[in-house]
Amino acid sequence: MAEIQTSAPAVRSASANQNHNALPWVTVPPFALLLIGTVVGFFWLWGNLTQIQTSEAWILQTQYGISLIPHFDLLLQLKNFWTGNLTQSEIIADTWGWGVQLILLVCSVGIEKPQLFIHRKYNNGQSFPDSLARNARTRANVFKMVSLVLIALNSIADFNYSGTAGVWGQIAFALITLCMSFYFGLISLHLIIAGIAEIRK
Repeated sequence: MAEIQTSAPAVRSASANQNHNALPWVTVPPFALLLIGTVVGFFWLWGNLTQIQTSEAWILQTQYGISLIPHFDLLLQLKNFWTGNLTQSEIIADTWGWGVQLILLVCSVGIEKPQLFIHRKYNNGQSFPDSLARNARTRANVFKMVSLVLIALNSIADFNYSGTAGVWGQIAFALITLCMSFYFGLISLHLIIAGIAEIRK
């Protein structure tokens, strides 16, 4: 009987190893994971820059410069902001465009895990009162609702500025840019981390 009990964990361990080796990405070369992750990351940047462009044009009420192709010189707006080279209307538009993309980034990562990490690391095992926990949940729910409204407005801007594609084309464009900016960043990060981990083995 003792023999059977001690051999069971070994059987489970061997089964777990077989399941691990059966994972689809284990058969993918590490450099392929890095390459795919980099490509996905490029399209994450593509989606974000496109949304920044349409959002700024929506605030400025103009279609000037909107070609539905991302302009990577949009990154220079950050430099122009810190050097005071933006007009008042440009500051308003840029703050909206970049702010919404930052909210998208935070929502795609989630705020729960960082909060739990900080709580576990610095709270020294103390528990929060129920009232404080309820307030924290309320703030999180308010953030999520406000974020949802802002992301919806962001997608409306994408929809409006792809009018030449027709209604279904506008819907498709708004959805794909949302998916690119919302999902592709984490997917890219996970692929690159997996590739590096496989190389280090």
